[in-house]
Amino acid sequence: MKKILSWICIVFGLAVLVFGTSSELFNFVHGKKYYQNNKSWWGEHHSDNGDLVNMAYLDDINTFRSPKDYVFTTPADTGAKNIDLYVWGDSYLEDVPEKAFAHVANYHFGRTYYEELHYKLDKSKRNVLIIETSERFARPYFSYRSIYNSVSREKDTGTAIGATFKVTNSYAALGINVGIEDFFEGHINQNLEFLLFNYNFLNKPRFLKADMNYLLFNRGSGNVVISDNGRNLFIKETILPKHGYSSYQVLPNSDIDWFVKEFDSVYDHYKAEGFDEVYLSVIPTPVTILQPARYNHFLPRVSAHPNMNMPLIDLYPIFKSDANPSRLYRSGDTHWNNNGMQIWLGMVNEVLRKESGMH
Repeated sequence: MKKILSWICIVFGLAVLVFGTSSELFNFVHGKKYYQNNKSWWGEHHSDNGDLVNMAYLDDINTFRSPKDYVFTTPADTGAKNIDLYVWGDSYLEDVPEKAFAHVANYHFGRTYYEELHYKLDKSKRNVLIIETSERFARPYFSYRSIYNSVSREKDTGTAIGATFKVTNSYAALGINVGIEDFFEGHINQNLEFLLFNYNFLNKPRFLKADMNYLLFNRGSGNVVISDNGRNLFIKETILPKHGYSSYQVLPNSDIDWFVKEFDSVYDHYKAEGFDEVYLSVIPTPVTILQPARYNHFLPRVSAHPNMNMPLIDLYPIFKSDANPSRLYRSGDTHWNNNGMQIWLGMVNEVLRKESGMH
C-alpha cells in the first residue's frame, strides 16, 4: 500500500509539473476553472473589482474595489472612413471596440503574447500602425524583439509570413535583470500555486488571512503591495529596485540609448513594409504616476532623446500634470479606468483625424 501511495504521489507531482510548464495545458485547465465565472468548489477565485484585488484576496476592502467603468462612444467623423487601423496592444486595449476610433474603415487588433497581428495593406487606404504597451512590459518585450514575428505580413492564402527584417542578437548590458530563466521560473511558481491551491473551497481562509494582513499590518498578500498613501494597490514587481518591470530600477543612459535605437529600428521596419504611419504608445505604469518619488524617468528620457525618430502617442506628460492623477487608474487593478482611457482615445483620434486629412 505504501508503495502504491508513493507512486500515486509521484505521478500526481509529475502531472502538476507538466501542466504547470505547458502553456497549452495550463490554459486548458485555467479555462475550465474560470468558465463563466465557475462557482463550483473546484473553480478559481475571481473578482470583478480588479486584478490586484483578485491576486491579494482583498475583495472585502471597499478602498480597493474598482470594477471596469469603460464607456465607448463613436467619435464624430467629419470625412470619409479612409484609415485601415492596425493596433498591436495589450490588456489595456483589449476591451476597446472599433467604434471608439475616428475615420476607421477597418480595425485590426492583436494582443501581445496572445494573438498575432497579420497585415495585408490596402494601398487605397491610409495604413496606420499603433504599437501600444504598458510601461512595465516595454523594456523586457522590446529586449526580446519578438514583435517582428508577431506583427507580420499575410500571404494571399491568409497565413502569415515571417519577418524579413534582419535582427541582430545584441542584447547589451540592459540592466533589466530579467533573463529567460527568471521569466520562466516566475511563471512556473505562479502556475504551480494556481494548480495546487486556487480553488473556491479554499477562499474563506484566504480572505481571512488577507483581511488580517491588511487591517493589522497594512500589507497586501503575495505579489501585491499597498501604496504609500494607502489608496491603491500596486504589483510588487513595479516597485522593486532591480526588476525588468520596475519603474524604480536605475537605468543608465546607455540603456536609454539602446532602447531608442531599438524603437527606431521597429519604426523603420514597418515603414519599409508599407505603413503610412507607425506610432509607439507606452502607457505609464500606475506607480510611475501615483508614487513617482523614485521613478527612473524611462518615458520622458525616451521622448526627449535626440535620436528618437519614432512618433509617440505620449500619455506621460498629460498624466503627470493631472491635478488628481488617482482619477486615472483603477485603485485595485494594474490598469487605467475610463478617465485614463478616454484621454488616450482622444489623443489617438486626433492623430487619426490628421491622418485622414480632416481637422
